[in-house]
Amino acid sequence: MRNKKIKWLDTLRVLGLVMVLAYHLLPSNVHIFKGGFIGVDIFFVLSGYLTTALIVEKLPEFDLFGFFAKRIRRLVPLLLFMVGTSSVALLGLPGDFRSGLLKQVMAAIAQCTNYYEIATGGSYGSSFFAHIFIHTWTLGVEFQYYILWAIIIAFIALFVRTSDAARRIIAPLALVLAIGSAVLMVTGSTAIADTHNFTDVYFALQTHGFTVMMGSAIGAFLGTKPKQIEAGAVGAILPITAGLGLVGLAQVLRFDELSTYHYGLILTSVLTSVIIVTVLKFGQGTKTSEWFIIEYFSSRSYAIYLFHWPISVLLKDYAQVNNYSNQWILMLATLLLTLIFAEIGYLAFGSVHEWKPAQVMTSGVVVVMLASSLFVALTSPLVSATELDLNAKTRTSAISNLAPYCKDMGTFVSKSPVVDHDHPELLPNPEKFSNYSHMADQARLLVGDESHVDKTTMTIIGDSVTNITSNRLRSTIPGLIVDAMGNRKMDEGLAVVEDLKSHDALPHTIVISLGTNIISQDVSKDAALKIIDEVGPGHNIIFVTGYGIGYGGMAKFADWLRTLPDQYSNVTIADWAAAIAPIAEKDRSAMTNDAFHPGRPDTEQLYADVVKAAIEKVKDK
Repeated sequence: MRNKKIKWLDTLRVLGLVMVLAYHLLPSNVHIFKGGFIGVDIFFVLSGYLTTALIVEKLPEFDLFGFFAKRIRRLVPLLLFMVGTSSVALLGLPGDFRSGLLKQVMAAIAQCTNYYEIATGGSYGSSFFAHIFIHTWTLGVEFQYYILWAIIIAFIALFVRTSDAARRIIAPLALVLAIGSAVLMVTGSTAIADTHNFTDVYFALQTHGFTVMMGSAIGAFLGTKPKQIEAGAVGAILPITAGLGLVGLAQVLRFDELSTYHYGLILTSVLTSVIIVTVLKFGQGTKTSEWFIIEYFSSRSYAIYLFHWPISVLLKDYAQVNNYSNQWILMLATLLLTLIFAEIGYLAFGSVHEWKPAQVMTSGVVVVMLASSLFVALTSPLVSATELDLNAKTRTSAISNLAPYCKDMGTFVSKSPVVDHDHPELLPNPEKFSNYSHMADQARLLVGDESHVDKTTMTIIGDSVTNITSNRLRSTIPGLIVDAMGNRKMDEGLAVVEDLKSHDALPHTIVISLGTNIISQDVSKDAALKIIDEVGPGHNIIFVTGYGIGYGGMAKFADWLRTLPDQYSNVTIADWAAAIAPIAEKDRSAMTNDAFHPGRPDTEQLYADVVKAAIEKVKDK
């Protein structure tokens, strides 16, 4: 039985698709469906239900390898088509945009993008260039579920004689596994709550698997043809109310908030389950049918999901390179191209269930796409030039920052656990410093030298934007201590400030340049306010605004930072965003390929000049 024969599940699937598309594609200044990522949880519950229901109804006969073969034929050809076309499209962009592509391609093809992203610390958008296949993490979760759950069912089938006997084992087992996974999600997210980066629990099958297992429990309990109950008010009210509940959750949940992982995703799965159960028990006998447009998009939902993200990333990358910023046009273009490629993919691969002679051409296309993607990936740089430049400047910055604090560098080298002993001439290896430690302060403590604490000094605590301009900062502002690390966020800057204060080493003027990596507006704002409280009166605080072409979160946070001087007399703004915007909007080369680092010597100097002007403004305070 095909999924579309079960009435009203197409509507549920399309609801999940709309949520995901809205979450990924709507311009940043539109504040609806900010929790639209729950659409994938709707997909997961549906997938778990349909997979288990169809398998159990065939028990005790179950062809495990035949099941795997059908899954591969249904999912992999279209996946390879997407990977191949997207990889070829990347050839039109500078090499930086293809950096690390080989690993992304291999992870996507191997159906393990979810664990690849956990291993690399990924999220939707990497530190430098967005991962074009990161959305295939959902395929990883589903494929891993297919393998493990099918093996478990096949094992159970060895000991049962009827389908009903299998249900009595599989249904409670699925429910127990769902509860166990949900508990792991709650406890795991609590353990990493202070980082506001829930990648590990979101992408992992063991913590996010409660969604597919909840659907599996329903599939085992009810199958695809449960005994019908005459439709009445309850039959209509329950699924509609649950659907409205899902829409409401998509408005209030946020990806970086602990509440999402404590109850949001679990409640999403429960509401989805309520809809499935009620339409199975009440809805199959209704006279009305789903609209054709619903069935159309449902049948192509997999293809639409596969193509929407890489097309969105590619168009944004091309827009950045060509200095184009109209988000609405980009969204409409993304939708149009997604529908076109999804239709092509569906017609070519969407109904591939058995290998027939007529499908030889389709198989050839798949081989060509696989070869194309591997060729592009193998000829792409492993690391972007931007990242290489930043790493080099990180090391230089660390050496320059530490030198004034160490009377005897030989003593420092011999004592320091952070020295790269393979290359001692380079002194400290910045990667071995804690992100929460002030490098100069740590070095001073290592050599036991407190005599160099000078509270009239100036320190800038920054991220990669500061790091890439560190040499110009030091030459433009003599005496400035540059403490910058890539991907540092405002709450991590707060930890640095707390560390300095605990050692009575707060400088007279402290510059905070952490307006780039804004994962959460609320978290960043709260950390900035805590920095102000921690520093207290008697010290000047300068916040540097962040800027990035097409990065709406930076602009929104910059607007908020500009309101602080009216509330705090010791707060000043170094408005890098206002200074660079008119230049970058006219000439894209003013920024690096990732669109948020200064890209030329003159724009690096502009950043240093903006910081210097703010310091000059407060020097007599």
